[in-house]
Amino acid sequence: MNHYPHLDWARAMLLLHSILLFSACGGQDHNGHTAQHAPTKQEASGQQAAPSPPEPLAPTPADPDGRGALVGRVVFDGDTPQPQALTVSKDVEVCGKTEKFLEALLVGPDRGIKNAVVFLRAVTGGNLLSLPASNPVIDQLDCIYTPHVLLVPAGATVDIKNSDGILHNIHTYSQKNPAFNTAQPKFKTVISKTFAQPEIIRVTCDVHDWMTAWVVVQDHPYYALTDATGAFRLSDVPPGEYELKVWHEELGEHPRSVSITADQESSVEITLARAG
Repeated sequence: MNHYPHLDWARAMLLLHSILLFSACGGQDHNGHTAQHAPTKQEASGQQAAPSPPEPLAPTPADPDGRGALVGRVVFDGDTPQPQALTVSKDVEVCGKTEKFLEALLVGPDRGIKNAVVFLRAVTGGNLLSLPASNPVIDQLDCIYTPHVLLVPAGATVDIKNSDGILHNIHTYSQKNPAFNTAQPKFKTVISKTFAQPEIIRVTCDVHDWMTAWVVVQDHPYYALTDATGAFRLSDVPPGEYELKVWHEELGEHPRSVSITADQESSVEITLARAG
């Protein structure tokens, strides 16, 4: 019989304390050393571990509306014409500062035609026509209209600038829009005119007979002007069969049938030649 029960109780409490301490410290290795938890890099620096990156989202369609695009080039059939120099016969001190060339037919080394207008006809269910945030501009600089061809939506107001500081005279030739023949002296730096109806309008200067420009007015957004390589692009077009028209001031107007496919880019090359 144990005459000292309080000693058995003390031993039991000591054993329990040792077991709890062993568990908290992670036990001992085979050499009897207490195993320690190695801190992570984030714990050592006091930082929390970065969260796992989210799952990538599914790719969205390039054109969620199911529309397509038409890209292409307008090229010249024949030998590349050489630029024709213009003769400056008036206000030479201003107009003769730079060499000038006829801009009626500009063809690049790869036969691309610049300043051809490309537009679709009878587009339904497409984008609505919108006016530009600021007025399009035709400038009279060094006695040349810049740009040579200006595309504007119907209802837009065009600012015609006189940057030369000499007398110019703007003369338009039109059928649907009111024609005007207006002097623009040097103190009248801007004249603003609104073009409400779609048509192609020729612009000249009655003071300097070599000055010519064109304002092309359209009542829908599906039109473009070819660049120096003859390239153009019509975007966000509803799928379907269309008549494509190409207009050029010297080479005339030419229709072409095209097909637009949803979510695809269709391409076309249009060849123009001089009549005869």
